[in-house]
Amino acid sequence: MHDSEQSAQHAFERASLHLPSDSDIERLSFSGLASLLSCHREGTAEYRVVERAIKKHLAKDQAKINLKNVIIGGIMAGLFGLSGVVLGWWLRDSSTMQQPPSSSTEHQIQQGTFGKNTNSASIPVIKPISGQPIAVPEEVESNAQQSQ
Repeated sequence: MHDSEQSAQHAFERASLHLPSDSDIERLSFSGLASLLSCHREGTAEYRVVERAIKKHLAKDQAKINLKNVIIGGIMAGLFGLSGVVLGWWLRDSSTMQQPPSSSTEHQIQQGTFGKNTNSASIPVIKPISGQPIAVPEEVESNAQQSQ
């Protein structure tokens, strides 16, 4: 079958089912489609054709609505991402300005010289608090009785 024969066959089938053409169905509003659907009995071919047209109409409406939401969501995500980058840069920059001057020990750690100092005179000697030796506990005898 050629294209012209197929379209003629299609038109004949639609006419026998008392259905408008595809282009006429697409031009109908939602209420027109609903009215056409109510004229047909559920489960018939006519009913299914019109029901499919209604679903296509609803899908187009949802796509229009969702397009706006996706664009707004993308713009907001971009703005929040950009503000996060700017805030991170600002916090990093402000924290380097507020750092106190580093001590000599911190400077030695940063320079990698910590622990290389061989001058033992500068290391303080730690003396014990008490002059008495620490008592070491004696061994417990194995024949000890349990207390009551």
